[in-house]
Amino acid sequence: MQINSLLNFFIGMTLTFGCFSLIVSSVVEAVSSAMAWRANNLVDGIRKMLNDRNLGALVNDVLNHAAVNPFSPGAAAGGAASGAPATKPSYVEPLHFAAALIDAVKAEGVRQSQAGAPDKGAAPQPSLRDAIAQLPDDQIRTYLASLYDAAGNDEKAFQAAVASWFNSSMDRLSGVYKRKTQIWGFCIALAMAVLLNIDAVHIAKALWADPKLATAIAAPARPEDYQAMMKSWSASFPFGWPQIYAEGVGWLLLPLGWAITASAALFGAPFWFDTLQRFVQLRGTGPAPGESKSMAAQTRA
Repeated sequence: MQINSLLNFFIGMTLTFGCFSLIVSSVVEAVSSAMAWRANNLVDGIRKMLNDRNLGALVNDVLNHAAVNPFSPGAAAGGAASGAPATKPSYVEPLHFAAALIDAVKAEGVRQSQAGAPDKGAAPQPSLRDAIAQLPDDQIRTYLASLYDAAGNDEKAFQAAVASWFNSSMDRLSGVYKRKTQIWGFCIALAMAVLLNIDAVHIAKALWADPKLATAIAAPARPEDYQAMMKSWSASFPFGWPQIYAEGVGWLLLPLGWAITASAALFGAPFWFDTLQRFVQLRGTGPAPGESKSMAAQTRA
């Protein structure tokens, strides 16, 4: 087989996986938005971060704060029964979280002071250090106190330290979210591969037998041009249940083909389309005119 025919085969397979990954990622994103995965994951992460799974006063103050949740009226009462505010943020700026936590700590200090002296009227606003010392959770109290000491009792420096803590916590949380979306993505991809019979083994055999199926594919200059390329490709795309498996063993390979297709979707559409462009450039006869001028200029320099 000639090199150009081999490249056409890889181009066809790459485009297949790229188009399928694009569809799967769109479905996963739609499901994620409908089920508010990001918002629920963020709220759960803040609860764990502050050692409060029951949405106590401290976490509730943070989630009701305008800096963290500007679209919420800030009236949610908190507690395990009521849960998080009806409107949950999907993303929180670290410095905004730090400002909200400082205000929540001060409010908690006022509540603790009032609880300790109920007959003395309104309790005075405690200092930030005193408010931290009155937090009920030992671990959070000790850690925030150490951050405040390291900041030299400076509230701005303390806010930056809390923002850095939030950032590191969200990095770990994003890993949990990514694993969840990957599991759901694989399940959705497998279901779509079975429903549409997108069998990677059958497609590979068809492209290997006739690599010319991919000869009309060229790398689009703009991302939106991929839609036209996908429409053209679908006219001769070897997938779907009407496909006839001549050999009896072909049916036995169906689960393997579906699994390969679903697994390929986990790499994501950007990966496959970047790979596609590289294969198309390899198949081309030379660089584009603009690229030639750039190379010539670099040579003269």
